Amino acid sequence: MLMKFQKSLHLMLLILFITFFFSCNNSEKNKYSTIENSETKTYTNRFENPKWIEKYSKLVTNYNELSGATNFSIKTYTEAIPKTGPKYGSKPNLVNINDYPIMKMGLGQTIAIEIPELDSISAKANTEFTKLMQLNNDAESYYDRGDYEDDNYAQGKKYHEEILPVITSFTTIMKDFGEAITGLETEIKVFELERDEKQGLMIRYHVAKTLANAKEAFMLTQVEDMKAYGKTNPVTIDVLIKKLKSSIVEAEKLAKDKDRLVSEFSGKANVDFYYEQFMVQANRMVKNLRELKKKLKTQNFTRRGSFIPRISTDGLPDTILNNYNELIENYNNLMS
Repeated sequence: MLMKFQKSLHLMLLILFITFFFSCNNSEKNKYSTIENSETKTYTNRFENPKWIEKYSKLVTNYNELSGATNFSIKTYTEAIPKTGPKYGSKPNLVNINDYPIMKMGLGQTIAIEIPELDSISAKANTEFTKLMQLNNDAESYYDRGDYEDDNYAQGKKYHEEILPVITSFTTIMKDFGEAITGLETEIKVFELERDEKQGLMIRYHVAKTLANAKEAFMLTQVEDMKAYGKTNPVTIDVLIKKLKSSIVEAEKLAKDKDRLVSEFSGKANVDFYYEQFMVQANRMVKNLRELKKKLKTQNFTRRGSFIPRISTDGLPDTILNNYNELIENYNNLMS
């Protein structure tokens, strides 16, 4: 991912699974409520509300599916057809946009609880996705059939005039959608950390701290190009390595008590397996940061290949992206 890494590759955003069996401080003012089974239940914090978390999770899934369905197709279209329109004599090879997000796009909106940060922007994203999918797929069929030979690209030009504004609009909306989710994710993590520390759930606390530290490492690698990547500050990397190691070591120290590990994760089956998988990826992030430091010294960011020296891809932006996504997936498995 050697452009804008969040846009050129699919970024898995965090879906947090917050458990509800822990006691809450009911002396605080109740700010959020929902009705379930004809009974009104109140919550000190909306992040404790199962309905809120359910809707949040579905909207994050919606974002990921929209991104996954469109990223490569948009990239292909903009590379195949110049802004000025299709070139005479060319045959653009476009990529069909799959309609699978349409089958699920309304699920989050049907849950009767408000998430002001996401409700409006998710609806806009789904509307623009539908427009983009129809236009892109019509254009893809047009070029695939060779219809441009019959009308000298006339319909291709019309498609182009319609699709460019939709690509721009959809891309902008998805950027806002992703930023809104990231903002909520940050709030949820603060809530979760404070809750776990207050209740003495220190394995969970240090696991969550590890994920937060790994996110800092991931964000550090989100740069425009490899020239900018080569200017990454080694001192910043040292600080991140130290923070990651600290949270990992503290978690591992406490997790040696297997009974405590099982207890903190509410008796989850195979919790030791999911915990170990999470730690594998956490330690891998430390390794990636160490490899990045080495590459910064040599300024050699060459990838593996059959005709060039086999240089490790550890420490490169796309490797760190994949590492972070794996860490999130294992975190969700552990917390669900």
